[in-house]
Amino acid sequence: DPERDFDNIKIYNDIAKFNENLPETVTLLRMPNGCNVYLVGTAHFSEKSQEDVANVIRNVRPKTVVVELCESRVHILKHDEKTLLEEAKDINMQKIRTVIRTNGYVNGVFYILLLNMSAKLTKELGMAPGGEFRTAMKEANKIPDCRIHLGDRPINITLQRAIKSLTLWQTLKLVWKLLSFDENITKEEVE
Repeated sequence: DPERDFDNIKIYNDIAKFNENLPETVTLLRMPNGCNVYLVGTAHFSEKSQEDVANVIRNVRPKTVVVELCESRVHILKHDEKTLLEEAKDINMQKIRTVIRTNGYVNGVFYILLLNMSAKLTKELGMAPGGEFRTAMKEANKIPDCRIHLGDRPINITLQRAIKSLTLWQTLKLVWKLLSFDENITKEEVE
């Protein structure tokens, strides 16, 4: 992703004023112990999501930032448009076998199909998925002693549960959609 500075973000003098002016994608959860949790709803291919993440982190200056990634997907923090497109172009039989061997047949096939769809979206939108995660990392690293935690279950468990919940017909429709994914999508539609 091109380096985004989000110079238009307003920094409030006190947290109460910020809490009164939260972006519409942010939900403030007040914990019984007095801590506040700012839950930011994001989309993977969204500049607005990246801006909202930067806005919250700059204004709140948290001690901890949790990103919805598991250990096996942490590599997305290093992806940019060029890397993702190269990885998708480099899908060959050896890579497919390795992914299937590592993740199992069904999960491996879905992983390859999702990678292909992500590459198509990246090419169409000029933006790699996970920009909100990279923005969170960049902003959290600017705050002394701010910790970053991965806060998602392993992707293979998520895929297994999702696939098991589908009927055969729904699974076939999903595979068809992933195979015939139409690249003509606008940034406005993503938002």
